Amino acid sequence: MGARPVVTVRGKGRGRVNMAGVVAYRDGERPHLFYRLYIYRRCKGEPKTFS
Repeated sequence: MGARPVVTVRGKGRGRVNMAGVVAYRDGERPHLFYRLYIYRRCKGEPKTFS
């Protein structure tokens, strides 16, 4: 398995972005990428993760 990528950003650090993805392969077809972004903006009552 590969290493978890680390993204360095500038700013006050308000919020978080989570991403989950999967690549599906079938013989003779192009691969498909399925992904989901979740943006957490530190609002009251807002969940921090996918679950």
